[in-house]
Amino acid sequence: MLVSEIPDLLFRSDVTVELVRAGASDADVVFAARVSTAGEQSLEDLNADPASAKGLISYLMRERHGSPFEHNSMTFFVQAPIFVWREHM
Repeated sequence: MLVSEIPDLLFRSDVTVELVRAGASDADVVFAARVSTAGEQSLEDLNADPASAKGLISYLMRERHGSPFEHNSMTFFVQAPIFVWREHM
């Protein structure tokens, strides 16, 4: 291969992240948080009071109670320099 045939290399220092798919809702987080204390009643209360659900999600985030958020699924498309990605993995 001749030097003139080698394609130009693109060096980048930025990272881009794009949400491809999300398989959850706020209701899933609220249900996961309440099911241990309210049991089946939490299914009935799921959509009853949206303000209460918002408050609960804010509380969970503020107090760093993350397990209810682990019941969700998201897929991302990430473009990053290889050295950045290797640190991530």
